[in-house]
Amino acid sequence: MPDAPDIVIAPRTARLVLQLTLFAHLLITSLDMLRDLRGTAVELYGFLDLVGIFLVQLVHSAPAAERAPACRKALTLGGQAVLTYLPVVAWRAEWGAMAGFLSGSVLLLLPPGLGWLAFGAIGVSMVAYPLATGLGPVAALYFGGSTMLTGLVLYGLSRLVQLVAKVHAARKQLAELAVSNERVRFARDLHDLLGYSLCAITVKGELIRRIMPAQPERAQEEVSSILAISRQSLADVRAVVRGYPHLSLRQEADSVGSLLEVAGVKATVDLQLGDLPAAVDTTLATVLREGVANLLRHSEGRVCVIHGVERNGAVELCVANDGVEPGRPSTGQDGRGGLGNLVQRVSAVGGTLTAGVHHGSWFCLRVVVPLGRHRPDETAFPVTDRGLRAQSPARS
Repeated sequence: MPDAPDIVIAPRTARLVLQLTLFAHLLITSLDMLRDLRGTAVELYGFLDLVGIFLVQLVHSAPAAERAPACRKALTLGGQAVLTYLPVVAWRAEWGAMAGFLSGSVLLLLPPGLGWLAFGAIGVSMVAYPLATGLGPVAALYFGGSTMLTGLVLYGLSRLVQLVAKVHAARKQLAELAVSNERVRFARDLHDLLGYSLCAITVKGELIRRIMPAQPERAQEEVSSILAISRQSLADVRAVVRGYPHLSLRQEADSVGSLLEVAGVKATVDLQLGDLPAAVDTTLATVLREGVANLLRHSEGRVCVIHGVERNGAVELCVANDGVEPGRPSTGQDGRGGLGNLVQRVSAVGGTLTAGVHHGSWFCLRVVVPLGRHRPDETAFPVTDRGLRAQSPARS
C-alpha cells in the first residue's frame, strides 16, 4: 500500500482558520447580545464592545505577541478585561463566549503557571454571576463551560499557527542546508577526483617536454595517455553531478604505479585484499589518489610504499613516501583541504584516518576501515618504521 502523502499546512492557511474561528465566535456572541439587550443605543454599545474584544484578540493570537514587552502585554490584557466585564457591570448582561477570548489570551501571553491560574479564575467568575443573580446552575454551567471551551479552542489554534510558522521556517532552513551540503559535496568531489588527474597531466606534460626532441615516439604515447586521462576526468565530472562514481582500488593502484614511474618515483605496491564493498573500495581508491597527489605536489619524494591488507574484519591501507621537508607538522586532522575531505569520507564508512610525518622525512597516510562486526586492530600494520627506513634510497 503506498504511503499517504504528507499534508503540509501553509502559515497563511493556518492564520485564515484562526481568523475565521474568531469571527464565528464573534458572530455567535453578537446573536446572544441581540437576544438579551433591548434598545438601539445599548445594542450599538454592546456591538462596539465585542468588536473591540475581537480586534484585541487578533493582536494576542499573532505569532509575535508572546515576544511583546511586558508593559504592552499588561496594557492589552487589561483593556481586554475591561471590555469583557463591562457588559456585566453596565447592563447586567452575560453572553456565552464573551469571556472566552480573555481566557485564551491569558494562556497565550502569561507564564504557564500564572496563565492557568488566570484561566481558572475567569471561568469561576463566569459561573459566579449566574449563581449570584439567581439564573440557576444550568446557566452557570453553560456560561462557565462556554468560556473555558472558547479559551481552549483559541489557545490551541493560536499555538497551531505558531507551530506551523516554525515548521515552515525549519523546512526552509533544511532546504538551505541541503543546498549548502550539496555545494560542499560537489566541491569536495571535484577536488578529490580532479586533483590527481591534473597532477598526472602536469607530470606527463613535463615528461613530454623533456623527451620530445630525443624520443618523439614515446612522447606521442604520453600525449595519448594525457588524452585518456582528460577523457576520464570529463567522465568523472559528469559522475560528480549525478552523485559519486564507483572507483576501484586495484585499478587506481595500477594507474598510480605507472604515473609514479613517469615522475621518477620508485613505487612499491602490495595489496593483499579480496573483493571490497563498493563504498569501501571507492573510499580507499580516493585516499590513494589524494595521497599520491600530495606526494607530487608537496614533496620531493623518490620512494612511495602502498600497502593494503585485510585482517581482523578490517581493511588497512597505508600510503607512505619520503622527501618531506624536515619539521613539517602532521596534517589531515583539522578538517581542511584534501586530507580534511578524506577524514569525512573515511568517517562516513566507519573508518579512521591518520596522517603524519615519521623519521623526519617520511609522510604516512593510514586508513583503517572495518568490514564487519570486529573492531580493527589499531596497532597492527605491516608497514613498520623499519620497513620505511629499508625503502629509503641510499644517501652519501
